[in-house]
Amino acid sequence: LAKEFGIRSMGFTYRDGGVYEYGTDQTWKSLPEVGTALDLTALLRTACEASDACYAMFWAESAGKLSVITHYNTPERLAAIKAERGSAEKTFATLSRATSLSVGQGLIGRVFASKGEEFVPDTSALSADRFPRLQHAKEFGIKSIGAFFCDGGVLEFGSTKKWDSIPKVKIATDLTLQLKAACDKSGACYAMFWAEREGRLSPVAHYNTTARYALCKAKRGDEETFA
Repeated sequence: LAKEFGIRSMGFTYRDGGVYEYGTDQTWKSLPEVGTALDLTALLRTACEASDACYAMFWAESAGKLSVITHYNTPERLAAIKAERGSAEKTFATLSRATSLSVGQGLIGRVFASKGEEFVPDTSALSADRFPRLQHAKEFGIKSIGAFFCDGGVLEFGSTKKWDSIPKVKIATDLTLQLKAACDKSGACYAMFWAEREGRLSPVAHYNTTARYALCKAKRGDEETFA
């Protein structure tokens, strides 16, 4: 697998009850230091992977108003929308980018004000005053939504399937921030965190740098990476 993706050097560090792995397609002469920063696209992708959400977006506040500054739709979701509508230019996430919410207004405003989290198991059960984007959700079949306060903003993720409870996304996104920091400090192109369960170790979160992700996609035509 390392040969297939051109991984040459790797480092491994025990921390937080698991193993951090990070590596590069370059050759390291010694183990680099690893140590935090935010890559929103990677964070949103992680949220979707951890929850089986079909989209995720990050809301930030400016002058008392909250708006979407970046979003992510899974490839499967984009393909489904394109097949159904003939174009994936408009999605629930892209339409949400035109929405501006006051602090305390709607799902996102409430989460930002409380610095907590909120779960909507069925969007159709909400009124427009509690969920201003209700019509957009109906149009694109968004049924369940989760949101939590993250790095000074609000991370929202949702699905066309009904969830019984809010997926455990925050743990995965917190790990992604640490893996991003490891890549930033070491110059690695990917990082993973391995955790033990019943005597077996497996990756529970991973991160690829934006450049590495783009390179793999350009070479392979898919979203597969070493991580």
